[in-house]
Amino acid sequence: MRWIRNGGFLIALAAIAWAASLAIDPEPLDTFADFDPATAKSSSTSAESYTPTELAAIGPNDVVIGFDGDLSVSAQSGGESILAAMKLVAAQVNARGGLLGRKVHIVARDHLGMASRGVANLREFCGDTRTLAVFTSVHSPVALAQLEVAHEERMLLMVPWAAASPIVSNGYDPNFVFRLSVRDEFAGEFLIAKAVDTSPKVALYLENTGWGRSNEKSMRVALAKRGLQPTEVCWFNWGDTEFDQLLEQTLTGAAETIVLVANPPEGGAFIEALARAPRKVRVFSHWGITAGDFGVRYREALQDVDLCVLQTAHGDPEERQSLYDEYAAHHGRSISHDVEVAPVGFSNAYDLMQLLVNAVEQAQTFDRGRVRDALETLPPHDGLVRRYTRPFRPDWHEALGIEDFVFCSFEADGTLAPNGSHDE
Repeated sequence: MRWIRNGGFLIALAAIAWAASLAIDPEPLDTFADFDPATAKSSSTSAESYTPTELAAIGPNDVVIGFDGDLSVSAQSGGESILAAMKLVAAQVNARGGLLGRKVHIVARDHLGMASRGVANLREFCGDTRTLAVFTSVHSPVALAQLEVAHEERMLLMVPWAAASPIVSNGYDPNFVFRLSVRDEFAGEFLIAKAVDTSPKVALYLENTGWGRSNEKSMRVALAKRGLQPTEVCWFNWGDTEFDQLLEQTLTGAAETIVLVANPPEGGAFIEALARAPRKVRVFSHWGITAGDFGVRYREALQDVDLCVLQTAHGDPEERQSLYDEYAAHHGRSISHDVEVAPVGFSNAYDLMQLLVNAVEQAQTFDRGRVRDALETLPPHDGLVRRYTRPFRPDWHEALGIEDFVFCSFEADGTLAPNGSHDE
């Protein structure tokens, strides 16, 4: 097991200052381990922290569905894509008379990738009795930190992206978390199966967060099933930008393929370092890197790296385009004007919003406990991603499975496309 080591005290200080300037916790592991949700500051009333525009728009009998995500730091396009889908479904519902006759509002908060900010935002939403549910975004450490408050307040936590297995398998009964996304337990098997097809000599590069540790566990299990273990496990923190020395050691060792679990900034630094390396290995990446404008920003380096990226099925492209057109009709501008679209974020959030609406209509109430029960007993639903025979069950709050996973590659123009030859 190896760590990125900065060359000296001044470099370490610079790394911490750089992370602080982005409002990211520079040591995600320590920050999360020591984090106490009970101490997170919350507003005395939700109205105090709503903007004047929100206050003017939201009536006393209206319905609020919250969104709490990274809208400005490392996973902006992922968060914005989820938010765009939520707004579209709300517009569709309001156009047909509202949800049980009430207007639906989407209220967004930016947690900046910080667990403490995410918990404070969740407390704000919980303080407003009009809030039906809160959608999370890309970062698993934030969603993990929100679990205690969500269950204390019996707030529905809807997860269209964050993949750490314990977000859903959290030990709470009743469980108020529902996910339509990747589950790391399955992602680990999917990634390792493809990596081992290339070579049994697999190195793991993992971010030092709850998400990274969730993946380490599942990947070690997947390797052990095949009588294997990783050639090495390399950890890095948010804000780390130097991968050359670490990769030099890996590439002079036994590894012949790498499985990467990273968000865009660190994933980009890794890809640039690998593109410079004299020896190349195939890389299989979790989908965290696609939460930003990764394909465009690192387009040049990607031409020199053999990279396959895990995604969930995006749905029919024509159907998705028709929804983008509908978004434009509602907002008076194209979706690309507002959002650098991450297709999985949009598609997953669209279906999860539809399932939430269906549950309210089935329960005929906004009582969150009864809506939770209805989510567990929903009938079949034809969604954008797939047809859901039974989206959730009392003992299983995961709408997607490993059969919904695909590999994609970045095209020359920076867009993601289904991976033909890599997936054979």
